[in-house]
Amino acid sequence: MRPGPARRPPCHGNCSMTRVSRVGSVRYTRQMIAEAVHASTSMAGVLRHLGLRPTGGAHAHLRRRIDALGIDTSHFLGMGHRRGLPSRNRRTADQILVVRPVAAKREAGHLLRRAPAEGGRQRNATNGPFVMVDDAGEPITPAVVVPPLDLAARETVIGQVIRGELGASAAGRRLGCSRHHVCKLIKRRKERGTLAARPRRGPLSEADRRAVVTFALEHPEMGDRGIAKALTGADRRHARDDRTAVGEGRLPEQGFAGAAADAALSGRP
Repeated sequence: MRPGPARRPPCHGNCSMTRVSRVGSVRYTRQMIAEAVHASTSMAGVLRHLGLRPTGGAHAHLRRRIDALGIDTSHFLGMGHRRGLPSRNRRTADQILVVRPVAAKREAGHLLRRAPAEGGRQRNATNGPFVMVDDAGEPITPAVVVPPLDLAARETVIGQVIRGELGASAAGRRLGCSRHHVCKLIKRRKERGTLAARPRRGPLSEADRRAVVTFALEHPEMGDRGIAKALTGADRRHARDDRTAVGEGRLPEQGFAGAAADAALSGRP
């Protein structure tokens, strides 16, 4: 008769102190797991403390064993594992207070306020503004900022481009704009004869406002553009300028109230 497998003797009393947990080929007692838990702030730290790889099986097994043994894990931080610690990307004062090129982006204000205090220098508003210096400590003269050209100077530059005396790229460098914007200025000069912006129209009077609302209520089938086209006599996109539009009757000189009356009398849709 073949002998059967040896049976483990029954455990009387509290066996939690002698029970072991097996992960792979290594056994961990309650004391070893408790020490790892108390020395860590996360399950990943427990695995590192026990010398285990952070795999899903070991993580789940130890999590179940910790819950079964009743070990307190209230000090675990979870996703806030770096709570109270400085950021790993935090730059030091030596990395912030450096000489930067003239055309470089300005450093953030809160970093400039924090860096002197970290470097051991008290920040005082009476110290005056910061001065850019070179490696030898000599102040660097800032680049001279060229003021923008006035309207007459811009008219002269665009006139040179139209006559072929100057290229669009060179004109853009003089005006401080792109080549595409120079082409838009040339088109404005040819259409309107000047580069000055059009004057803004003032707000509608109360009579014009009531006329527009009345015309819109009488023609509910018309949209916004249709109502504007009926009141002004033509699409604004085809208006060459305000003076020509008024002369041709496309922009009402007497206001929207008169345009609404003319539209009602003429039966325009």
